[in-house]
Amino acid sequence: MPVCATKDTGLRCITEPCPSTEQKTYATGCTACAEPKVINYIAGQCDTQDTSK
Repeated sequence: MPVCATKDTGLRCITEPCPSTEQKTYATGCTACAEPKVINYIAGQCDTQDTSK
């Protein structure tokens, strides 16, 4: 059962907005929790739409 996890990117900006988190699909909740930077997760794959256009 894939999960969509929110990871801390480690980025901290003072003058400009920057993404301090990113979403990544993991195979299971267990594999997501094994990653120390994962904050939380929800059931299902992450939305893969490209928002850079």
